[in-house]
Amino acid sequence: MEVSESKVENQDAAEEEEIDLTPVHEVLNSFPSQNRRYLIPILQKIQAVYRYLPDEALRLAMEKLEVTRAEIFGVISFYPGL
Repeated sequence: MEVSESKVENQDAAEEEEIDLTPVHEVLNSFPSQNRRYLIPILQKIQAVYRYLPDEALRLAMEKLEVTRAEIFGVISFYPGL
């Protein structure tokens, strides 16, 4: 089965779209401290905004909460609601 070049190009363009990270900054700043104990509620709020967890948003959360990518994905894979 052949895939047309236009479909591939459209898919690549969609993957490269940048998302507005303003809501992520608002979520991160809405908590009293940038403590890892807020990781789950932060992920829940981010998911409520985007309906998924964008990689860019996860990077910001990693930096603010000083957690590793493995820790975030451990939480995401453990809790089915995320």
